[in-house]
Amino acid sequence: MKRRIGAVACAFMLVGLAVPAHAQEPIDVPGEVVVVPLAAESPIQLDGDLGDWATLPAIVTNDGPMPSLDPANSGQMRWQVAADATTFYFAATITDDNIVAGRNGDDYWNEDSIELYLDLSGDDTLRSYGDGVGQITFSAVDRGNTDPEQLSLSGSGAPDFDVRGFVFATTAGWGVEMAIDMTDKIVPTSGKSIGFQVQANGSSGGDRDLKLSWSLADTDDTSYQDPSVFGRAVFFDPGAAAIVDETEPVIDDEAEVASEESVDVAIAEQGSVEPVPAEVVTESNDDEPKPGRTLLYAAIFSAASILVGGLWFERRRKKSEAAAAATAAEVDDQEDVDDLIASILDDQ
Repeated sequence: MKRRIGAVACAFMLVGLAVPAHAQEPIDVPGEVVVVPLAAESPIQLDGDLGDWATLPAIVTNDGPMPSLDPANSGQMRWQVAADATTFYFAATITDDNIVAGRNGDDYWNEDSIELYLDLSGDDTLRSYGDGVGQITFSAVDRGNTDPEQLSLSGSGAPDFDVRGFVFATTAGWGVEMAIDMTDKIVPTSGKSIGFQVQANGSSGGDRDLKLSWSLADTDDTSYQDPSVFGRAVFFDPGAAAIVDETEPVIDDEAEVASEESVDVAIAEQGSVEPVPAEVVTESNDDEPKPGRTLLYAAIFSAASILVGGLWFERRRKKSEAAAAATAAEVDDQEDVDDLIASILDDQ
């Protein structure tokens, strides 16, 4: 039994060597991870028109510390993200049937506003703001602005980010389209992640009575001072992933030789069954066999050979023991000897 388990384990090890590892596309995890589509040249034109965002995924946020009782008409935020080699893009719209703006000075968080939080420090355990961390608050007071360089921004660390954008009215409320120059911050690359959070504030006339929040880690509404409660944004370039997926695994020659020698030793211990050479396995649905697939087939057949050899060796051993037992019993008739051997093998 131990020999059989060892042979199966050997087979799994060989199969593991033959299976190529491909990069996997990250997926959105609500409130925890958002995937940022990354392209060498983003299709986004910063102009306050969201028509070029139509093909990009969108996330709807209508929950938080103070959710709306009527999100369809006031208090439902829809937002999107994108990036290229130098720029991070963000767009959001929110339903709002009573826009309140410009009544609280620079305290935009106490009226209708949308907040984007970024942590580019590379340290997701930070408990306070520092270099690379920012809360960027957009106010509805800027609706209709025509100069993307002139925004009424507020928030901790916001002045450290090079932000351009437009704030605009919609038929159901208002929205923002913005871009952040990442040149002096980070280089967005496929698979890289940053701290990320989105929130929205709303007022029906007095102080804030609406607060939406995307990150599930922010259970006490502390994103404005504690970056550790942000979620994560992961950059992903579909074009780069496609190239990786089409690449065959590179197999080290020395490692391959060592694996073949290990198989031969294992077979020698189990019996005299010859291993199936890799070149025998040539059938494929493709025009030509692929090296990775050939090695996989060879591993499977070699493992099967080990199992067969082990079973053959075990049966031969049992038959010898049965014959010895028959001799010890001094059975003279050959037919009786054969019957005894058969009965012992059946019992075992």
